Amino acid sequence: MKYKSSKSMLFEMVEKINHVKPVLNEEFKIMGSYEGHPAQLVETAQTPEQANALKNEAQLAFGEDFTVWIEKEGQVINESDDKWIQKAVDPAHKGYCTPMTKDTCTPRRKALAKRFKKGIDEELGEKYRAEITGPKEMVWSTNAMEYNTEQEAKDWLDGLKSRWFGYDMGRVVPISTPRNQPVDLENDVIYQNFRS
Repeated sequence: MKYKSSKSMLFEMVEKINHVKPVLNEEFKIMGSYEGHPAQLVETAQTPEQANALKNEAQLAFGEDFTVWIEKEGQVINESDDKWIQKAVDPAHKGYCTPMTKDTCTPRRKALAKRFKKGIDEELGEKYRAEITGPKEMVWSTNAMEYNTEQEAKDWLDGLKSRWFGYDMGRVVPISTPRNQPVDLENDVIYQNFRS
């Protein structure tokens, strides 16, 4: 019969403790693995906040090649949280970047606001603007107004016709059209023409 020294038994116990983490009434398991290797338990947590913090720590500790996820009752928690934006934007800061020229609009807030605006613009699609020319002018002029549809821009021109007589031609173009283009009577699609 082979006897083990107390030192070797102690090393075995420490090794077992380091490789097997007991799960006692823990709700969340932080799991991870390297590609092609079996999943292993990294840590356990009681709350979602604690689980997210431990997950982030594990990702930093093990490196980019290590994939980390959270499980609850054997199911992987869906990380596409519907309320992620509420956590990213402080409601007390509402209006800090309206307009973006405000002093409270820091570079990071401005970048976030531009990203949100870009996403909204992409959802809405191409926008339009109304352009006009003054009497005897041969360059299209516009203001900063943008419209979601071509019809909205035409309606604005119709309203302008009834309240202002300082222009004689109007057209509607996508906002991607360069500004201050010369008038081309043969090729431009002119919506209103009051020149005689």
